[in-house]
Amino acid sequence: MTNIRLACALVLAASAAHADSPKCDMSTDAGIDAAFKAATGHEMSRYGGRCVQRSETFKGLIVVGSFASDRGCIWMGMFDGCKWDAPGAPKAAMAAAGWAKADAAKRQELALAWLREIDQIRVEDEKVTADHDKLVIEYFETGEVGMTPAKPPRYHMRVVFAADGTHGAIKTL
Repeated sequence: MTNIRLACALVLAASAAHADSPKCDMSTDAGIDAAFKAATGHEMSRYGGRCVQRSETFKGLIVVGSFASDRGCIWMGMFDGCKWDAPGAPKAAMAAAGWAKADAAKRQELALAWLREIDQIRVEDEKVTADHDKLVIEYFETGEVGMTPAKPPRYHMRVVFAADGTHGAIKTL
């Protein structure tokens, strides 16, 4: 009986502590700002504009960055709901978007959406091939030149999406 009372007391204490904690509201800019401050200890940068992108394809994912005068937004990380850079978020987001049951065309659509909406890469001239249960995307990306009149470099890149929809390092070819 003592164990049951102790367990009930612990559950009630945990519930009370949780009830006092502020709820995370990612539906507003102020909510995102508060979540960013709670997750990183830093204020959201206001310099140069707001670098926040909500994914249209992957519900609940919000990418946050800071502005640099010579480059624009430099992307820092991602919220999955209220969790900042959660390790399992990419796999869970791809699963929720239907990666496991998707045909090759849908997987290509999801992979390109991930690169564009989450990784914030301007994918150009992509070539997609299947390699067993993996999806290989080769593409070009126009690099940054900053505040110079120089012609921007163009990089040939390769990324492999695994069977679970996540990808490893993006390589320059």
